[in-house]
Amino acid sequence: MLPPVAAPTIATDQIGNGRVPEGFDMQSAAPVQLLPESGSERNLDPQPWNWAVSHWAAPNTYSNPRYFEDRMLERHGLERHPRLQPLASGARFFATVPMLPYLMTLSHPTDCESTLGYFRPGSCAPTLHQRPPYSHRAALVQAAAVVSTIVIVP
Repeated sequence: MLPPVAAPTIATDQIGNGRVPEGFDMQSAAPVQLLPESGSERNLDPQPWNWAVSHWAAPNTYSNPRYFEDRMLERHGLERHPRLQPLASGARFFATVPMLPYLMTLSHPTDCESTLGYFRPGSCAPTLHQRPPYSHRAALVQAAAVVSTIVIVP
């Protein structure tokens, strides 16, 4: 046989013996004077407390070229359709691998690049397509790499 169905309640009168233990406030006397919020009002230190003002400065760090970076996603958080983003990132990676000779000609692996973004923090970054700049020399190096790969690998 099933017990009767009753509406849920938050009443606690049937739990325990009905007594509530004494809290921390009941055990001690009230303070004579409230402690001031600001340290400069306390007068406990012989030197007065001064407000410290600091301005944030962007870190001036550098790294080697990031050939596989998706700038709009990694620096500004702009993504394509959220469920397809992993597939788009994987496709971008595998499409960049054959373009490495071109990209390495544009920016040498030992060059230093700034890690800062292209827009100020908090400002809206427009959606841009990341394309490598055209370079005649880089195109020749890429063509030589493709031809040599075709000749070496039958």
